[in-house]
Amino acid sequence: MKINQEIAKDFPQLYSSAVQYKERGEKYQLWQEQVANELTLVGAEPNKIIWEFEVKDKHCNMLKNIHGGCVATVIDVCSSFAILTSAGKHHWKFVGVSTGLSVQYFSGMKPGQIARIECEAQQVGKNLGSVYTRIYNKEDNRLCYSSTHGKFRIDSRL
Repeated sequence: MKINQEIAKDFPQLYSSAVQYKERGEKYQLWQEQVANELTLVGAEPNKIIWEFEVKDKHCNMLKNIHGGCVATVIDVCSSFAILTSAGKHHWKFVGVSTGLSVQYFSGMKPGQIARIECEAQQVGKNLGSVYTRIYNKEDNRLCYSSTHGKFRIDSRL
């Protein structure tokens, strides 16, 4: 996972959480690292973050399109961090846990293509949050996938 240093200055909690996530993944060799290691955080503003991800052969199914499970994992990882950019009155220390993840698949992506992943924190409350994600093919700006992701705050439990 790579993060633009300008983003680190503007969103220190986002940067800190991303570093902790990366270090934990390296220490325990978590399965989602096959996706997280390929992600680059390229933009952040209040309530929104933008990632890029290059689709590789290891992410694809037999039809040479990115596997649906891989898309869901990309969305789970990327959208979780959007919670930390909340401009509202509630600010979470951690990304929380998922309460639901719904993915819509519109158009496949092939190895070598770059996905632009835009995640918007729609609502971040005291205990529940909601993030809407759109994944575009960077080459032609085609919408390939979208998602809604529900989150539950775990700050008080850690």
